[in-house]
Formats: sequence, structure tokens, C-alpha cells
Amino acid sequence: WFYKGPEIDGPMALYGPPQSEGIFYVHCPDNHLLLEVSGELPDGLNTTTLTVVFPHGEGHFKAMAQEGEAPYISSALPLDDPFVALMAQTATQPDSRIFITTPHTANLLLPTHAHLAKTLTACLGKLPAAKKG
Repeated sequence: WFYKGPEIDGPMALYGPPQSEGIFYVHCPDNHLLLEVSGELPDGLNTTTLTVVFPHGEGHFKAMAQEGEAPYISSALPLDDPFVALMAQTATQPDSRIFITTPHTANLLLPTHAHLAKTLTACLGKLPAAKKG
């Protein structure tokens, strides 16, 4: 995992070689948490399901293909979605794993990390106090 500061679109945690685009990344440029995985959808398909599994829960989210030099599949969750808080809580637990899958990309089994926890905590910090649960 590596971390990019909030200068551009807010804090971002990326999994992959340092100084790369990462193969999975998490950030919150607006009031949404973006989950993005490197990959492409088959021709003619623009949407799919992104599944994220933690030890204490899982979520299935609509995801869309994003074109560019490094194509990726992106899903946006509102920051007040309970799954975002679950992700933040799990990211702080040592030896936890995150399983990321779509029907059209390689499965990813990633360790949690301080950079992921830092990003999720900063994203949740954007919520008004009344919505923080």
C-alpha cells in the first residue's frame, strides 16, 4: 500500500508498486468513497458488480468502466453508507484481509494497512457530525 496526500482529490490509498497508478485504490474526492480496480470490461459492457469482502461483512456495488491510459472499474459509495464505516474499522485490524472481485477482472486478496485506515478515516471525517453514526 502507499498513500497520496489530499492535495488534489483528497487522500488516496493505493495498492501496487510505489509511484504507480496502483491496481486498487480508495479515495473520496467528493462526498463519496470511490473504490477503483484496474481492469477493463468486455466490449459492449459498461457496468458490472464490484464485490468487497472483509472478515465481518461484504458489499456488492454497481461499478462502471472508466476509460483512459490505464482503464479501471469504479464504484462510488456515499460516505454515510454503513459499509464505509465497516471498512474503516476493519482496516485498522492487523492481519485482516480485503477480497476484491468483479466478474471481469482478476480477484485481489489484499492485506489491510495503515494507509488504507488513514484514507478511510479522513474520508469519514468529511461527514457532518450528525451522520457519523
